[in-house]
Amino acid sequence: MNVPWTSVWLFQKAIHLWLLGFLFSALGTAEWLWDFPISPPLPVPDKLGWVTHFLSAKGSQASVYVAVLLLVLFSLYNLFRPVRWWSALLVWLCYTNLMNLAWMAGSGGQQLIANVLFWNIVLSLGRENALREIASTSAFWIIRLQLVLAYFVTGICKLTGSAWLDGSAIGIAVSDSAFGPNG
Repeated sequence: MNVPWTSVWLFQKAIHLWLLGFLFSALGTAEWLWDFPISPPLPVPDKLGWVTHFLSAKGSQASVYVAVLLLVLFSLYNLFRPVRWWSALLVWLCYTNLMNLAWMAGSGGQQLIANVLFWNIVLSLGRENALREIASTSAFWIIRLQLVLAYFVTGICKLTGSAWLDGSAIGIAVSDSAFGPNG
């Protein structure tokens, strides 16, 4: 199967642009999201030693901002340079750790981005040899299939509900205080 590698390159740039937008929009609520989240962070295995301390609530709050800074720096790096597998790995690690700290404030879209970032590691392997090209091509099709299935299922579920068919779902979302100010 032929892969449009120029489109893959643009897709990877769009992922990192989205990450930067997400991070800058979340900085206003950083204390609520990451310093003192409304829920305990997901457990980290104790076998990891200093990594456990760094990623856990026992670690300093500065570690959260180190993760944010690394995520911003590597997202900028990947935005302006070809994405390397190691930088994609670091972006995925920082993003998932921040997401795990604020898992109750997260959404399915953030989980979807975490999965896309994971497959972006494999997608970034390049095409130097046949094995890497097979892995990158597989990652490309896995990401595509995942996105198509997620939005297909969402569309089917919306067709089965009356609120989406008559247009009242927008009013429900707008009047919900979880989506913004109530007014």
